[in-house]
Parts: sequence; C-alpha cells; structure tokens
Amino acid sequence: MNCHQTLYNKKGFTLIEAIFSTLVASVVIGFVYSFFSQSTQGISHSESANFSIRQLQLLSGSIRRNLNELQPFSAPNGVSIELWNRPIGYPLVKKFYQPVVYQDSVTGGRAISGIKATSKIHKIDKTIDGVRYYRSERVKDNWFPLEPAIHENLVYGLEDAIVHLERKITKPISATVSEYYLHVKGARFVYRHYLKDGDNNPLNYVVLLNDLPTEQLNEEVIYTYGLTEKGEGLISGFEIYPTFEYSQYNTKDHKTLIEFKHFYISTHIKIDSKIRNEVSKQSSYSINFNVMNPQLNTRHKHHGRF
Repeated sequence: MNCHQTLYNKKGFTLIEAIFSTLVASVVIGFVYSFFSQSTQGISHSESANFSIRQLQLLSGSIRRNLNELQPFSAPNGVSIELWNRPIGYPLVKKFYQPVVYQDSVTGGRAISGIKATSKIHKIDKTIDGVRYYRSERVKDNWFPLEPAIHENLVYGLEDAIVHLERKITKPISATVSEYYLHVKGARFVYRHYLKDGDNNPLNYVVLLNDLPTEQLNEEVIYTYGLTEKGEGLISGFEIYPTFEYSQYNTKDHKTLIEFKHFYISTHIKIDSKIRNEVSKQSSYSINFNVMNPQLNTRHKHHGRF
C-alpha cells in the first residue's frame, strides 16, 4: 500500500498572536519609559532642591559669621551710614527698630503687646562751605515714659548697627534693590537683594559686596547667592532687622523701671526651588534665626568708623 502522507511544519505567528505580542511589547515599553521618566524627574527635583538648600546654607552661614563680628557704625560727625561719603541725592530713609518689652521680670517674662516700632531719621540741618551737617530725629511709642530707660544711651549707637536702604541703581544693572549695610572687623559689607529690573521683572538674588569707603563707591563682589546657571533668581524673601529688648519691673520701693537689656538681630530668608518640568511643582524653603552678638551686649560698645 502506498501511503502518501503530507506533513506541514507551522512556522511564524498568526495575526492574533502578532497583535497580542505587539500589545505586550507596548505595555513593557510604556512601563520602561514611565520608569525612566519618573527617575529623570526625581533627579531633576533632587538637583534643584539640593542647589536651593545649598544656597540657603551658604547665605545663612555668611550672615551668621558677619553678625557675630558686627560693630555699629559711627562717622566723625556722628551721622549714620547712608549719609557718609554719599552723593547729595542719596536717599535719607526713615529706619524702624522694634522694641520688645518684658514685664514683671528682669530677665524675661510676659511680653507687652502693641508697642510700635521706634523710628529714626537723619536730616540735613544746614550746609556750610560745602560741608553737610545733620540732625537726628527719633520717635518712640507713647508707651515709653519721657524719662530715658536705664542704659538707653547704648541704644543710639546700636540703632545704626544694621542700616537698611531700598533704592534704585543703574550699575551694574538697572534694578530696584534692598541693601543691608554692616561694619565687620574694620570693613564695610553690603548684602544687596536684587528685587526687580527696570522692566519690573523679578530678579531675586543676593550679592555680598565689599563696599569700599571711597567717594567713587568702588564695589567688590565677594559672592552671589541664589542665582542659577540660567540666570534665574531663587531668593524671593530676604530681611535682616534689629530688635531691642527691654525689661519693666518694680523695685523694692514700688518704683517702676524700664531697662534696656539685650540687642539681637533677626534674619529671614526664603528661597525657591525651580523645578524644570511640567509634572513637578515648585517648592520653597525658609529659614529664620536670631543672632545675639556678645560684643554688642556688654556695657562697652565697639564702634566702627569709615
């Protein structure tokens, strides 16, 4: 018997198998893409956050070091810094200093609320032979009695320990800036917070300057904080402000006394973290701290001249 047997060897995929394989491959590729995309976003977020935190650490560390070596300003004629070796048009700003009064205790206690900040301004009194002479106006809250507090004479010099100006500049760029002047170890430093440019676009970075005491005002840039490689500013909030602490207490003969006790400087910094993708959100970091300079809290004050 002759038997003809035909054998067929099936090779390849059917249409359904091909579609199923393509679907599985698409899912796998999508998963892999999503994984690497999330990883890339996480790395971008981490790098941005690390840069912001590093800038925050550098700026706060610089301020702490300088505030611990701070000396109040004094000029030969007793005028405050914003009028010393400055052009006639330099702003004469009114400065405010917040007193904090603790009641019923010599070294703290219950703080009295509602006391307004003390204001102080130096005004041009007269000009003789091209030399400007100034007078100081100082207004305290009506809560304080007319009689000066104990050690009140120490407050006058400390009020010029930190001088704050907000003004417009044209060099090195046209900008509105907020400046904090400090006298440290015989040198004058300025923390300049760039707020916005001439077109009102936000700048948001801080430059530490060695502001030389010359009529030409030649500035030396020491360090720039909060500015990315792409020129984006991160520091949206920056304040340095002094606080004067008083105590109100009764003596044995029932007389109420007010005594100036401590002087400390508060700092607030807010820095943003720029996240460069559409999925992640922008976050920010803030720090607040106080520095009580031991040299400025003794009965013998150190004064800087320039």
